[in-house]
Amino acid sequence: MSIVFLFYALAHIALFGWTLRLFLQHRYPATVPLLIVLFGLVYDNAVLAGGAWIGHGELLERLSVPRFFMHAFGTPLLMLSAIGLVRRSEVTWARSGLIAGGVAALTLAMIAVGVEADLLRLHLVAKDTAGVVSYGNASTVGPPVAPVVTIVVLIAAGVIVWWHNGGPWLLAGAVAQLVAAAIGDAIAIAGNLGELALLAGLVVTDSRLSNSVEAIPNSGPQ
Repeated sequence: MSIVFLFYALAHIALFGWTLRLFLQHRYPATVPLLIVLFGLVYDNAVLAGGAWIGHGELLERLSVPRFFMHAFGTPLLMLSAIGLVRRSEVTWARSGLIAGGVAALTLAMIAVGVEADLLRLHLVAKDTAGVVSYGNASTVGPPVAPVVTIVVLIAAGVIVWWHNGGPWLLAGAVAQLVAAAIGDAIAIAGNLGELALLAGLVVTDSRLSNSVEAIPNSGPQ
């Protein structure tokens, strides 16, 4: 299992390198959230991969805390990337300042929800699931609101992007993450595999649109 999570970490490193190259070439602001989340997922999977060797204790507990910061702050940022991809798909209504402001407000609201759930109420407890040695949040109750809202927005964006010839990759990745999250408690590796599929879908879509659509001056963030 440690090797599986090491593979996930390496796969996210590869996606990070690809995304960084896209950003340096095209300078789309909406690519930045992808870089932030990918960096966090490299760390997340590396800690999970190393948990069996480190073992439960103060070191692993301290290393685990940034994982929850990443999920609280990083996950909702993907909505900003999604609206940028929709804009690059030549969806004219998506260029409205009202739409951009609404997505930004929703992103901030979901970050606040995530901070309250994952950080302010953080109570770490040792876990050992199928050989994955880690620390989880014992205070988590009910469905994770911020990730659910984020994935719904990404699925909607994926449908719009596909409809406007941007490819099915965002939608496929978002649906894969939704399914993985639903079975994550039963299969230890499912949730992180879903995250990999989602980020791969976002990066492939970013690459496809970056290479086919020229930036439109004064059109707002993309």
